[in-house]
Amino acid sequence: VPKVPSCNAALLVALLLNTRPGEGKTKEELMILADATGVSKEPMDKKTGFYDGWAGMSELKKGDPALVCMKKKLYCLTTQPQGSAGRDVARALHQLAHREGYCGCGNSTL
Repeated sequence: VPKVPSCNAALLVALLLNTRPGEGKTKEELMILADATGVSKEPMDKKTGFYDGWAGMSELKKGDPALVCMKKKLYCLTTQPQGSAGRDVARALHQLAHREGYCGCGNSTL
């Protein structure tokens, strides 16, 4: 599970705030939306060595359970298994980001 603040948490929160179950975003859309959340201390496109904020997406897609899946070339939050799916983890990270003062979306109830 990603920590707050981090790029991976920002990616999950961005998907939660900007999609409904089954909907997705392109990489380009998601990078912009993740930056806008404020949930990462570093900009998504900042390179640290060979890596940028997108580098952790592969881990989010192959975890057990996976938190993100691909549908028609779009990145989506997983909805199963209930309680530990991507939407559930993203919701918990979003609430934590609000408690810790990182998320500026104005809606801590999502």
